[in-house]
Amino acid sequence: MVTIGILSLLIAVAAVYGISNFSQTQAKSGQVTVPDYSAQLDSLKSQVVSMNSKIDSISNKLA
Repeated sequence: MVTIGILSLLIAVAAVYGISNFSQTQAKSGQVTVPDYSAQLDSLKSQVVSMNSKIDSISNKLA
């Protein structure tokens, strides 16, 4: 349950950031290059997996 909440929060933050970044990009004139965030996203994904594992471990200990 907590895992779903954390993932939902991360998705919401990413969506808000994406919309904000997209709006700023549209406001600029000329050719715009979009940065490649794949390495940062991969790092974030591994951190989320680690957090989920720790949360599951804590949940199992509390059960």
